[in-house]
Parts: sequence; structure tokens; C-alpha cells
Amino acid sequence: MTSNSIMDEYSKKILKTLLKNPDRSYTKKHLAEQSGVSREALYARWDQIQKLGIIKEDRHKYTLDRTAELSQTLADLIVKIENK
Repeated sequence: MTSNSIMDEYSKKILKTLLKNPDRSYTKKHLAEQSGVSREALYARWDQIQKLGIIKEDRHKYTLDRTAELSQTLADLIVKIENK
């Protein structure tokens, strides 16, 4: 992964997990497991993913911020990709 690439395969898996389960809260460990990526892969991308502004944190648990405009845009994109 290049350090400037937010949308590598690992990042896509993490974002897809959050978008498919928007009401679910995850610890970072659980999010990595559910996404099928290592904790190291998640941690390496975490700052960039948070900079997207689509994650809410509550006591070290993370969930999708459904009020973020980008959240809906990404959700729509995933639906389009999966329907092809």
C-alpha cells in the first residue's frame, strides 16, 4: 500500500463493513475481524479512514456516522458496484 492511497483493498473492506452495518458499533479489533483484515492493516489505515469524517467514536467503539454526506455517497457506490 502506498501511504497516500485510501482506497486500497483493505480500506475498501473496512469501509464496506461499516457501510453494510451502519448501526453496529465495533472495537478496532472487531472491525478488523469482521472486515477480514489484520489489525495491523486496519491500524495502518485508520487515520486516513477517520479523516473521511464518516466514523463516530463512543468509548473506543466506532460506528458509521450516517449524518455525514460522504456516508450516503459511499453506500450508494457500493450498491451500484454490487449490482453489476
